[in-house]
Formats: sequence, structure tokens, C-alpha cells
Amino acid sequence: MKFRKIITLLLLGFIFIIPGCSPTQELHTEGSRTPKINIPTPNATTGVVYGNIISKETGLPPEAAIFLSKNITADQQNLPAMLSFSYQTSPRAIVDESGNFYFTNVPEGIFAITLWTPPNDTFFVPDEDGQDYLWVSVKAGSSIDIGELIVP
Repeated sequence: MKFRKIITLLLLGFIFIIPGCSPTQELHTEGSRTPKINIPTPNATTGVVYGNIISKETGLPPEAAIFLSKNITADQQNLPAMLSFSYQTSPRAIVDESGNFYFTNVPEGIFAITLWTPPNDTFFVPDEDGQDYLWVSVKAGSSIDIGELIVP
């Protein structure tokens, strides 16, 4: 009798535990990406940048961390763009499973969107014609929607 109770308890445990552990696959189709993250409101001294980013190959968000790299020569017209990027101090995006992302507390400046995969793989998102970086100009108190980005 004791053995029967143990078996019954084990079966009930499997009935309730196994369904919670089974993998599910979410289909990502065009137009089904709804934000599951709330875009924060900018404050008086910093801005917010948000959008959606998807890998062309997988249709899912890239497996890289997304940062903003500051153009440190933006105010010097006679110099080419020089970007400053640090995985420790550059603004880093919060990204959901649908590729919706946002950067919060972004200081004023001109930035390039940067994908970084450790240890040293860096990709700068190009503009629409692929001739330059996709520049994002942030002003204090601004909220900037950069739309959908398709990356390799």
C-alpha cells in the first residue's frame, strides 16, 4: 500500500512538472512584433533611443549586445568620424525576445549603433544606403524612434 502511494505521488508530480518544462517555439512573423518592454520617458538631461532590431539570417534579435558608440569628432568638420566604444561605459540596450530595444539615460551627442559579440567582434550598423554609419543624434529630453533595423 505504501508503495502504491509513492507511485501515485510521483505520477502526479510528473503530470504537473513536465508540462512546465516542455520547450515552446514562438514564431516571429512580420507585423507580430509587439513590445514587451515599456519604453522609458527621457529626463531633462538625457535622452531615450528605441526601435526594433532583427537578424536577416534568423528573423530573431541578433545574439550580440547592442551599444551606442559616441562620435567624438562630430563637432570637428575637418576630421573623419572617430567612435568611442566601451562595453563597460557605453550606453547598452535593453532588448526583448522580439527584438524591441531601448537605450535609456543617453547623454547628448551623436552615436553609431554598435553590435558587440565578445571577445572582439564589433559591427557598426550602416545607414540605409550602406555608405556610412547609422547616426543617432541625441538631445536632452528627447525620445528617438529609429524604427526597424535589419542586420546580418
